[in-house]
Amino acid sequence: MKLFPLQVLLLIFLSVTSTQIKADSAVPNAYNKEDISFSYLKNWDITEDTIDKDSRLLFVEGGDAIFIVVMHKSQATTSLLDFAKHYSSEARTQTSIAKLSEGEFSNIEEKLKTSTIKSVKESFSISVIGVTIPHIRKYYKIQTGEKFVFLITQVAIEDLPQTKPGFDLILNTFILK
Repeated sequence: MKLFPLQVLLLIFLSVTSTQIKADSAVPNAYNKEDISFSYLKNWDITEDTIDKDSRLLFVEGGDAIFIVVMHKSQATTSLLDFAKHYSSEARTQTSIAKLSEGEFSNIEEKLKTSTIKSVKESFSISVIGVTIPHIRKYYKIQTGEKFVFLITQVAIEDLPQTKPGFDLILNTFILK
């Protein structure tokens, strides 16, 4: 799967330049389209929602935090760790305005409201003009029957406490129909 170059540049730009928006959990927004539904914070935005016959790409952004939904039919049997390593590698090779360090990966389990989910955590840094900012990405794979999606969260480590409620809201309400 190839990342869209403009989206990669946008991710890097937002991660380095944005200021963090405080989570607004009052009456969240609802997303319900093409077999996917979830709730997201009122002050977060859907900034990309692309669907074609073989793939889907959805971005939900709050400040410099981003939640990504990726579906690509050719990756249905891809393991979560393989997807995470591939995504990270593509992000590094397609980024020219910033330098992304090679990520360190670990398998983790996270408790959601009603279940526990396996995920892969990636620690990496983004450097632009001599400024290096440590980041974290977490990857998840949701499967319902023949359907699947990969979910990705990304944020600067220093902003994680403010963005975690937004990530948790999406993860706890995410439904693949």
